Parts: sequence; structure tokens; C-alpha cells
Amino acid sequence: MKGKAKIKTPRSKRAGTIFPVGRIARHLRNQMPHMRLGSGAPVYLSAVLEYLSAEVLELAANSARDNRKKRIRPRDVRLAVGHDMELSKLCQDVTFSEGGNMVHINVELLPSQVSKTNKAGSTRKSSAIKVVGTAKKSKRKLHVASPSAAKATSKASATGASCTSSGKASQSSTLKAVSHPMLPVLSEGRLFLGQKLFVVMGDISLINSEAIVHPTNATYSTSGQVGQVLSRAGGLLYQTALGSLKAEGDLPTCGVSMSDMYNIEAAKIIHCNSPSWSKSNGIADLQKSVENCFKIADKEHIKSIALPSIGSGNAGWPKQLAAETILRAIERYFQTIMASSIKNVYFVLYDQDSVDIYTSELKKLLEHSYD
Repeated sequence: MKGKAKIKTPRSKRAGTIFPVGRIARHLRNQMPHMRLGSGAPVYLSAVLEYLSAEVLELAANSARDNRKKRIRPRDVRLAVGHDMELSKLCQDVTFSEGGNMVHINVELLPSQVSKTNKAGSTRKSSAIKVVGTAKKSKRKLHVASPSAAKATSKASATGASCTSSGKASQSSTLKAVSHPMLPVLSEGRLFLGQKLFVVMGDISLINSEAIVHPTNATYSTSGQVGQVLSRAGGLLYQTALGSLKAEGDLPTCGVSMSDMYNIEAAKIIHCNSPSWSKSNGIADLQKSVENCFKIADKEHIKSIALPSIGSGNAGWPKQLAAETILRAIERYFQTIMASSIKNVYFVLYDQDSVDIYTSELKKLLEHSYD
């Protein structure tokens, strides 16, 4: 009695790629018959082609979405490649059919922007989900009140004046632009679809990011380390925005909401009610909290987000487990939402122990992603 024939597993399935390894190997042999072809060459080439295709499609989808198109056109592909430095250099000799040309205007021909003042910082309104105004500002001026406004604000708070009147006093004064330094990057990595992860150490209010995650509780408490730093940096205007969120009701577990931020580089604050370590389904809840933070950031087309070690403070999570859970949640989110607008993720930590843990877990994550 003959035994059953062994089913041959495709090379693409064994390699874990979508692109056909066998077909690529056949084309390589036909194109280069005089050269020896190793067994790993078509596997590596298929992985590279798959990565480049995913990168171009993601950027082209973002371009189509920004132009309010439901289909990816050749023009969207041309814009996606042209706006990415690495892809533009790779495709510098490539002609895109029906892609059009890249618009370039010399800086000297542009009108001066010095005389214009940024009035959006004093008139923005906070909202839990829907945020007034656009979040696509690549460069944002930072403002601090003049000494006379600071005296007026402190005097108003001492006499029990409302936050609204203090805010108006600071807005009516002359504003000065200041610049916060970028925190040094201690470790960095890149995911399969191009998102960059950075590990930095220092004050989270100094990070050059569009949004900052604030781990809190149901009543938007600012007693944590991040909450205290943001309260000091944002001042009375930030407290007013936070008060508007409190008036809308408690924040459920794993729930997120967004408010405006003032006086620092970050324009938005994402408040997250992170779960405590004592809960039975804490790992699933922490993953859901991280995913919700990224979802609301994507909704506002935010390109960079900074977050602390969520849960390892007042929530009581072990740092090692919190880092592993957060990183896995971020990886899974980007695998699910391939057209995410988020490109840079900063882990802003306060102690060397946390830096070592996140650096180690980030290395493990990258090794696992590229296996």
C-alpha cells in the first residue's frame, strides 16, 4: 500500500512573504544564467520588494486621503515618492506615467511670513473627541506671556479670579517666541512599514512631538508625574481646557480624549485612563488603551506622538511587563492600520532603569518583526 504523497509547502509560505519566492527565483535564473544563484537570494529580494510596495502604497494612500480621493492615482504615487527622501533618492531616475511633476518654489520667491502672528494658539477650543482646527501643522510657534502678563496672571489667581479672565490677560499681552531643545535619542528602531520608534530620557514637555499621551484616571487627575509636568508647562489655559473635559463626565477605563496644549511644542494632549495592574484582564486593557491613543491621533492626522511608560506609575504595573505590552500593542496597531498617519513614536522616560528596559524590549521587538 502506497503512502500518501507529501504536500509541498510553497517557498513563500515558508519564508513568510506575500510576494512569490519561486517566481522571483525563476526570473533571476532567466535574467542571469551565467551567475550562481543562492537559495536565500530570491527570499531576500521578495522581502525587499514587499517592503517597498507596502511603503509606497501606504504613502500613496495617505496622499489620496489628503486629496479626498477614494482611489490611488498615479499622481498620488508620484507625490508619495517625491515627498519621501529615501524613496525619492531610490527612484530619482524613474519616470511615473501620468504622475505629473513635483512642484518646487524657490524660498526667495515666497512672501515673508515674519509679520504674521499665530492667533490659533489662544482661540482653540478643547473637545473630547472632535478637535476644532487642523492638526496638520508641521511647524508651530511657541509662545510665553511677557513679564507683565505673568504678573497679571499670578495676581488674578491669587485673588480668586477665574481661569478665563487670566487667559484673556495673557492673550492681550505681547507674546515672545521661544524654542525648546529636542531631547537626545538614546535608542531607536524602525518597524516593517517604516514607522520610527525612539527611546529618550528627560522632561516630556520638552519633546518635539505633535501630541503627548497623559496617563490619568476617570476624573482626569494630574497627580502623576506626567500630569504635574504638563500642568506646570501649560498653565491656566491648559487647566481651562482640562476643566472642559471634566465637565463632560468621567473617562471610562481604556477611554481616551483629546485637549489642546499651550506654551510647548506639542499641540495636543491625549488623556488616557490606563488600567491598574490589580485588574484580572489588565494586559488586554493596557493594549486597548494604547491602541485607542493611536486611533484618536490618527483621526487628527497626527504624525508624531510621545508617550511615557503607561501604567508603570500610579497604576502599579511592573516596568518590564508594561514595556513589553505597550510595544506589542503598537506593533499590532501598525500592522492593522497600514495607512496610519503616525510616523514617529517617542518613549519619553524619566529614569535609567526604564530606559534600559525599553531599549532591550525594543531590540527584541525589532528582531521578532524581521525574523
